Amino acid sequence: MKFSSVPTEEQDVVRKNEEDYMCGIGRFKPKWMQKFADPKVYLIIFCTVGVLEGAYFTYFVGVLTTLEKRFGFESQLSGIIFIADNISATLISFLVGYYGQKWHKPRIIAFGMVMVSISCVICTIPYFMYGPALHLLVREIDLSDKNKQEFCDSKVQEENCESTVDSTRIPVATILFLANFLWGFGYTAYYTVGAPYLDDNVKKKNAPMYFSR
Repeated sequence: MKFSSVPTEEQDVVRKNEEDYMCGIGRFKPKWMQKFADPKVYLIIFCTVGVLEGAYFTYFVGVLTTLEKRFGFESQLSGIIFIADNISATLISFLVGYYGQKWHKPRIIAFGMVMVSISCVICTIPYFMYGPALHLLVREIDLSDKNKQEFCDSKVQEENCESTVDSTRIPVATILFLANFLWGFGYTAYYTVGAPYLDDNVKKKNAPMYFSR
């Protein structure tokens, strides 16, 4: 009995599919790392990333009022910063949903997580640029004649405060908007591609068990 050899093109397809399911970075795919190529490991990482993203969102919402006081944001400007992730998600979601079926899904997810990490780092830039809000702290006041004269001169104080706020408001708002905008790209890839990728790589009868976790 003769067995027909598999055509070269089919061999390439099979080899490519096997490489798509191997753990590693680029061409670095050692054998010891392949034990992590398991749906259960992916589920743990997927859930961990989801918790961290939720923590970022919750913290960002919680400190938004503090940022308004620190940098003199109006509520309208805070609202624009807050919806930046929705804008980016709206712009990219249909592209990710369409090309996610054709491109390498794990790479798309990894790229999205890198974007989320970059957005978190960008959020810290205003603190390192302008430091803590020392003017919001309670300070001891020396009630000398000189200080009384300075505090009574309200026009000078208002002018200094307004100039300080104006010089920091726009740069900080731009930085936070960019950070939240990039975060929208990242979590779109996570939700749009991550869940279907898990569903495609587990048995259909086991899928409800994975997603219920």
